[in-house]
Amino acid sequence: MEANDAAAVRSGTLLVLVVDDDAVGRRAVGRVLRRANIPFIEATNGRAALAALAEREHEIGVVLMDLDMPELGGEATLVELRARGATVPVVIMTGSSDEDRNDRLLASGARQVLRKPCPKEVLLDAVRAALASLS
Repeated sequence: MEANDAAAVRSGTLLVLVVDDDAVGRRAVGRVLRRANIPFIEATNGRAALAALAEREHEIGVVLMDLDMPELGGEATLVELRARGATVPVVIMTGSSDEDRNDRLLASGARQVLRKPCPKEVLLDAVRAALASLS
């Protein structure tokens, strides 16, 4: 955990869990969140995301997750989260325009589906709305 993440947790601020197998994508999202002073941690796939949530469930306020990843993709991770009873808001990011799949994701408990590439304002609005839904 980075120093700013540790300080955020001590102050009661919830973290965003950024889940993406693409390092460039994670860095880009991280830059947007960092510039907006939103603390975050990262996971490289769905399995790592589930482990992070199991370990730090009270610290994570939003999961911002890519859809297509190896090992355990975003849809399977979302279904598993909900099966475990997790209520954390999940925002899915995808390059796909498959509306049936997007509808299925929303029906499975995703808060929102964002199309990549996503303008930073849209990304920040989605994260802030998900965090605000917790209060």
